[in-house]
Amino acid sequence: MALPNSAIVIGSGIAGSACAYLLGREGVATTVICAEDVGGEATRVAPGMLQPVTGRRARLAPWHREGFEWTLGLARRLEGSTPVLRPLGVLRAALDNGQADLWRSASANLDPAIACWIGPDEAEQRCGAMPHGCRGGIWIGGGGVIDTAAFTRALLAAGRCTVMTGTGVISFRVHDAGVEVRVEGRGTLSADTLVLAAGVGTNALLDASGLPPVRGLVPAGGVVIELNTDASPRCVVSSGGYLVPRPGGVVVGATFDERSPWEGITRDAVVDLEGRARRLLPPGTTMQLARARSGVRPATKDRVPRVGPHPDAPAIRICTGLGAKGLLLGPLAALMLVNQLARRDDGPLPPARWTPTC
Repeated sequence: MALPNSAIVIGSGIAGSACAYLLGREGVATTVICAEDVGGEATRVAPGMLQPVTGRRARLAPWHREGFEWTLGLARRLEGSTPVLRPLGVLRAALDNGQADLWRSASANLDPAIACWIGPDEAEQRCGAMPHGCRGGIWIGGGGVIDTAAFTRALLAAGRCTVMTGTGVISFRVHDAGVEVRVEGRGTLSADTLVLAAGVGTNALLDASGLPPVRGLVPAGGVVIELNTDASPRCVVSSGGYLVPRPGGVVVGATFDERSPWEGITRDAVVDLEGRARRLLPPGTTMQLARARSGVRPATKDRVPRVGPHPDAPAIRICTGLGAKGLLLGPLAALMLVNQLARRDDGPLPPARWTPTC
């Protein structure tokens, strides 16, 4: 099956922008519709930490490694007048002997080209402002921080996409020749294929269009805070939370809250993040809250993303449910979606688990 001649992408977060970029690079005339500015709600809030070693047991899943390398490669390719990538490195700091023993043992199963165990002296050399009692940690030298707003803008520019901002989608209709999308104040747009990467709004759009929802999709709220501090690390530091250095301080993240209704920024969330920052900064560091921000990410109950055709309407392609791993896995999910459209090899992802069930 050849790729479609035209496509509409709803959503300009990491996943939606990556889908649009890949389609545009394949010669597909691609229009992106976003309710606000480029970069979805969750994308704008995300501090942009990129590293593939996850979980308390410090595992490197094959698709996490693939996602890390693909996102990193895209960011490097798109570097231009506006920097996209800050290659600071990431230290997953071990803050007690038990964690150090576990991670030192786990590091034997990691690819040293991606991540390796380093002792406390090397950790201090790389990090500068060390957490109290740090016993070393797992060092991800290729990791760092991506400016998510610059990344999404660069993806859409490089894909030569038509971008419609500040407008919402009312509904869409599938017919034999493709898809018609009703856009607020813009009338109706037509395309061969519709990519639905609308984050937490995905199921509302499916419902408005008379199609079954994506099963298991849930909103997951997140809060991050910015602190002014008199000490900050030279790299990203992660352990039960994470610190991203910024001028004059750090960004601290992030909460992951699936309670409904989500309360947004609360005093409890801010206090929790301030406590995580104290554990990850040197003792005695002064901290002053500069601001807090929040967003809602599309997650799934089983923590498995939903990528693939809608079973009732193959012209509709779903790309959602990435949760807290939008930056790590969003571009790879986009690659899988475009490969599915072109009937190419899906690559390293497990297709049976990444296909939406509606």
